[in-house]
Amino acid sequence: MIDNYFEIKSTNKKIINGNIRYNENHKKKPLIIISHGFKGFKDWGFLPYVGEYFAEHNAISVVFNYSSNGKKSGLDLMIDVDEFCQFTLSQAKEDLDCLISNFIHDGLDKKSIEHWNGDIYLAGHSMGGGFSLVCASSSVFVKKVSIWASIGTFMRYTERQKVLWKRYGFAEFPNQKTGQVLKMNVDYLNDLEKNYKNFDIENIIKSLVIPLQIINAAQDATIQKKETEILIENSNKELTRIDTVPRTGHTFGIDHPMKNTSTALENLLNLSLEFFELKK
Repeated sequence: MIDNYFEIKSTNKKIINGNIRYNENHKKKPLIIISHGFKGFKDWGFLPYVGEYFAEHNAISVVFNYSSNGKKSGLDLMIDVDEFCQFTLSQAKEDLDCLISNFIHDGLDKKSIEHWNGDIYLAGHSMGGGFSLVCASSSVFVKKVSIWASIGTFMRYTERQKVLWKRYGFAEFPNQKTGQVLKMNVDYLNDLEKNYKNFDIENIIKSLVIPLQIINAAQDATIQKKETEILIENSNKELTRIDTVPRTGHTFGIDHPMKNTSTALENLLNLSLEFFELKK
């Protein structure tokens, strides 16, 4: 398996980095771009394993870091708080658009383009599912989307939380694992409110005209039931496949660092293989 690290510059001149993986055989392969969730990063938990898994099943996989996620590489969970606070949804969308454009025009890894069949699929976990939906709705290049334990809305804050966010100029998001108190500048909230039509998942999923797979975790304590209902009820029934992985939570039985796979994760990946029509 080829596993190449890459770096490209996003529109904010910051670095998007990641790993592109594929088997160097003569079979033409689709490209699958996998998005991490909130406080996630390309080396978190199951993401490297997922990238390898898709590569082993005749795909070109890209697992990457959004440019302001505060984490560039390695297994350490500590995040650059100064970078993390600059994150906005518009920048995340631009990062994913930039990644797609760069692959199409430059190949990221020059040899990988030789193995590409021209199809681009997106997959995303948690908030990464939301990013994948947003990008898919505005890109003519994306042919399929699979979202895993995905959020159903980016507007996840009460009116009181928003008032305090604007008053103090930031909101705090404690990281229970590291003890870090991560801050998000009010630019995030202002961007969300100003450009909400671009990030309104309920309307985005209604207008989606490509095949969509929604994979839920049966015992997900992170994603509220009403968010899952938004995804299911507003999706195009003729183009949408809905799957549920039983007896598992938000991360499909995987912690960080990942030591072993889980039945739930293998179930998730098998369902994704079927949807993307890849060979086991």
